[in-house]
Amino acid sequence: MLRRSCLLMSAPIAAAASSSSTAARRVALVTGGGRGIGFELVRQLASADTKLTVLLGARDPARGHDSAQKLGLPNVAALELDVTSASSLQAAAATVAKDYPGGLDILVNNAGIFHREDRSGKPHAIDETFAVNYEGPRDTTMAFWPQLKKNARVVNVSSNLSLAARNEMSAERCKQFDDADSIEKLESVLQQYRADCISGPGGAKSQGWSSSAYGTSKLAINVLSRVLAKKGEKDGITVNAACPGWCQTDMTAGRGAPPLTAEEGASRIAFVATDPAAQKVSGAFWEDRAVVTRE
Repeated sequence: MLRRSCLLMSAPIAAAASSSSTAARRVALVTGGGRGIGFELVRQLASADTKLTVLLGARDPARGHDSAQKLGLPNVAALELDVTSASSLQAAAATVAKDYPGGLDILVNNAGIFHREDRSGKPHAIDETFAVNYEGPRDTTMAFWPQLKKNARVVNVSSNLSLAARNEMSAERCKQFDDADSIEKLESVLQQYRADCISGPGGAKSQGWSSSAYGTSKLAINVLSRVLAKKGEKDGITVNAACPGWCQTDMTAGRGAPPLTAEEGASRIAFVATDPAAQKVSGAFWEDRAVVTRE
């Protein structure tokens, strides 16, 4: 069952008093930074800009610490952060507000899963997929939104399977996603999707949806990016979705022969997070350093 975020209307976390040098520090946060694309992205961001502090978000604090130590970069710090836990997000946001009161310059929602029963239509497979792939980025963004600086960038890691899922849908279902101009409307669509998936034989496909929970969750992320891009306009905050490509990671193990390394995939996300040209675009879906579509 899609959970409603308890963070959507949460009060901003007050920043602690700080020196001007601390407040001026540039900071990036990458969720799911302990391995795969996230780990490579942390390395690339920190290596490219030694004045940028990169927070390696990891659900397991021991793994996060070990990953940060493995990188051996002085401007990388581990941050305990479970994107599926409201209490963990609130604690992480409080820690960042205290330690980096100047705010965040970059937020990359990278944590994600591909469920082994992706197209089964089983409630647990749908719920587990959306808990990490959609609700996680939604709640993380809302938890840290008060700390985003003016002209900050939010990058939601998506997939070209979002477009494949859309291609499986009927024109009516596509229009439902197109017409979702708020989180509430988007989640109404997602609730209907879930109900139809588990309704019986044929499930999603018989109702005009894609049978891929993963692809649909990433399509939802593309739409969420477009919705949040509107929210960020007045402060120059850009929100984009970006596909790293099919990469060789733990998540893709046993699923064919991905042509890209995690390093190559991470570089595509880093481009959207840091390149001056990407700063001019918001609410778009990117693939291989180019805008594919504006959802």
